[in-house]
Amino acid sequence: MILCSILPIYEKREHVAEYHAKMFHGAAWRPNPSEFGLDFVHDEDAQNHHLPLMVVREGSNIPPIFCPQMVAAEKSLIVSQSVQEVLNNVPNISFRSVNFFRLFEREWEVGNFDFVSDPVWNKYLDEIRYKDEHWFLMQHADDWDLRLDNDRFFELSVPESHKIVDRYPEAQSIGIAPAVIGKLSEEMVADNPLMSTGGFLMTEDVFGRLESFISWDFFTLCRFETDFKTKFGDSLKVKVIERY
Repeated sequence: MILCSILPIYEKREHVAEYHAKMFHGAAWRPNPSEFGLDFVHDEDAQNHHLPLMVVREGSNIPPIFCPQMVAAEKSLIVSQSVQEVLNNVPNISFRSVNFFRLFEREWEVGNFDFVSDPVWNKYLDEIRYKDEHWFLMQHADDWDLRLDNDRFFELSVPESHKIVDRYPEAQSIGIAPAVIGKLSEEMVADNPLMSTGGFLMTEDVFGRLESFISWDFFTLCRFETDFKTKFGDSLKVKVIERY
């Protein structure tokens, strides 16, 4: 079986800087249930995931797939309505509301490093970066009109492999750092052809639906093959087909 794993990129990479990644991916957080007049009942599996994700980002050209940096440790893919439509019959996924808490317009492009002279960006790098990594994005004024100029967007909710693996006793360890870490079985992948495994793991069919929507300046890909029968040491043997 051929599987594909994608990971978002937030750091400097070739002609892409941390600044570009912030513009592309933005930032997000979960609201406190009390902000919605709700009581919070602790549930390790649910937490406050039933509340809409709050997103702040550059809004003049929102990509069809992005993965905002989260205040919490989780990752969530945000997808446009066009992407939602091509994934509609994929089992065990769902789409949740996204609240664009703040959208702003700021000209930028990959390979353009004019931002290095921006005093606000330099203040972020010199004074604030390790205290509040989202400070720079929050300095931009919200532009309500940008909500009217963009497609609808959704949070793509997928199964987390470590939370469902107990249902699949035949699952075996598999690892291609940093793309896939955990346990998988053929049945597990068949039931859940798109899931979170540290990155976002998917079958070749699902990847084929998404590939044209993904900007490879801001995501990495690992495409590999395993037969779920052959082991190499303690883990399933894999053959990497391509990685970039």
